[in-house]
Amino acid sequence: MDVTKLNVDGEWLELETTCEEFGALRVRVVPRQFSGTLSMVLNDDVIRLVSHLVVDWNLENKGKKVPCNSENKEKYLPIIAGWKIKNPKHAKKGAIFENVGMEIIAFAQDIKNFVKN
Repeated sequence: MDVTKLNVDGEWLELETTCEEFGALRVRVVPRQFSGTLSMVLNDDVIRLVSHLVVDWNLENKGKKVPCNSENKEKYLPIIAGWKIKNPKHAKKGAIFENVGMEIIAFAQDIKNFVKN
């Protein structure tokens, strides 16, 4: 099996949240396949999963990049993951799925997002 076209280092996903005062969120997401559907997961499970998928971001504090490390993921992702997004493209439709966390998870599961031309 030739995996030349597979980008395992991740792809950038840009999300426009309803929290307009913060601007667009950009996260680099790595591909992950999950068996079955995520029909019922607890909030902490979603945060933990999103934390493993996000390997970079555009978060800043006073003009300086916030490092995308475990400490900062623990600090910011529980808040950001629940933000509603304006135009979900990857997650299932429905209010419960139209947030940053579920969009990241859905993006990571679609291998087409990580195949180079």
